[in-house]
Amino acid sequence: MIRAVSYQYPVSTPPYIPDPEVYQEWMDVAPAHVLHALAFLKHGGRLVSVMPSSVTFRTDTLNRMVRAAVEAGGSIEALPENSFTESGTNVNTVIVTLQA
Repeated sequence: MIRAVSYQYPVSTPPYIPDPEVYQEWMDVAPAHVLHALAFLKHGGRLVSVMPSSVTFRTDTLNRMVRAAVEAGGSIEALPENSFTESGTNVNTVIVTLQA
């Protein structure tokens, strides 16, 4: 028997790809990661994820889907510039919070 797993309060950071040559791939992975995690969210739960700030302006389907989920019940909070410099990236980031 396959048992569905769901979570009340997942917190995540999409996989980070530090190689500048595959940076675009990370920009595509981040919204996919968040939308996948959202599928495991229990009713009434909250998902919190650090994402690249591009989720606020990119026009591809996955980023638009994340913004639609935010509009349905969530928020996007900008983090200070260079928040993750010590971790090896200067990508501007936001905290996305989604409600189920």
